[in-house]
Amino acid sequence: MLNQLKPGARGRIIKVNGDRDMVRKFMGLGIKAGCDFRLLHRRGDSVVVQSKGTRVAIGGDVARHLQVQKLPDSAVQN
Repeated sequence: MLNQLKPGARGRIIKVNGDRDMVRKFMGLGIKAGCDFRLLHRRGDSVVVQSKGTRVAIGGDVARHLQVQKLPDSAVQN
């Protein structure tokens, strides 16, 4: 889960869980399956991620909808 990664960690979105509206919401933020990111900050369960130069703040309730895979630092191409 996204909220279990530490700041500085790199990952890839594997799946967006939720209904059609939830998937559209994430796509509007540039977050979709296959998207690589870097976790910049966290406060509680809320996180800030960067993907392709865009920073997105994601609340804990929303972050729980994302299945992620942790990547080695050299694997991410932002």
